[in-house]
Amino acid sequence: MRTLNQARCREARLVIQSGPVYMLAIARRGMTQIEQEAIASAALPPTHKLSSDRAALLRELGFGKRGGGRRNWRREHGRDENSVERGAVEIVDVLTRVYGVEEHAEVRIELIEDDIDHPENPELIAAMRKVAKGWDES
Repeated sequence: MRTLNQARCREARLVIQSGPVYMLAIARRGMTQIEQEAIASAALPPTHKLSSDRAALLRELGFGKRGGGRRNWRREHGRDENSVERGAVEIVDVLTRVYGVEEHAEVRIELIEDDIDHPENPELIAAMRKVAKGWDES
């Protein structure tokens, strides 16, 4: 998490994955927060679906869903040293208590540094999808 926080690229993503379960931590240049993302139950195989109690635990830890549905759980925390440390500890907590990743399970960690600008505008993307669905190629 410290390496992620200190990355100098436009966007750095830390991927933490065990089997079908993954979490992301995303740091963007110029932003004061690190975004954390936890996989949505809808994207998991039946054996890994979240119970309502486990989803409630994610909410207790500050995760929410923008737009609901199949979207991943998200939250933000600060980039100061204490927040970064707490964020790392809480990722381990979420993986074990929420998703049931066992203590000695194989975990893959990858830091992806990206200097390409990826504009995020959900309203524009939704409008483009709506237009694309109604597109008549004749």
